Amino acid sequence: MTGPTPQDVGPDPLAAAEVDAEREAAAIARLPPDPAADAEGPTAIDVEGSRSAARGVVGGIEADDVSLTQSVVGGVAAGRVTVGQALVGGIAAEHVRIERGGASGIVAGRVRIEQGGAARIVANRVSIDRGGAGAVMGWRVRLGRGSVSGAVIAARVDGEVQALLDWRGVLAVAVPAAIVVLLLRRR
Repeated sequence: MTGPTPQDVGPDPLAAAEVDAEREAAAIARLPPDPAADAEGPTAIDVEGSRSAARGVVGGIEADDVSLTQSVVGGVAAGRVTVGQALVGGIAAEHVRIERGGASGIVAGRVRIEQGGAARIVANRVSIDRGGAGAVMGWRVRLGRGSVSGAVIAARVDGEVQALLDWRGVLAVAVPAAIVVLLLRRR
């Protein structure tokens, strides 16, 4: 497929991307349905970015195995999720691996982050190398060299921990804050 010419859209690159996205959408709409797809939906999805991906954001994906590359996705529910140079709003999965990407929230069995980050993580096991997280709650958390987390609540924390608050710090802040809130509610 050839891209739009300057005569088609003028000098505006945003208009060129819109025309390109419309052509791709029209081409996809003409494809026949996949007879191999079962009634329960796909079992594996790969999403790779393109010129029109900046305008074509995926709302949500549900599958057994999801691999995202240079993409933006609202949410993913899967057994295994791999994120590479992509952003995800929320992830619910058994296994999550993020490399140079990020997620707003993760609920998973195991999470591995390399040069990426997440705002909130709730998982059984979490491993972060050269990345960060706003808050991590898990059974076992490992923060490698160059990693940071705002708050860590875990039964066991390993590695070079640079947390702004550990579980004791969270309690030290939360208990007085809860007392102040309770006192203010009585008035």
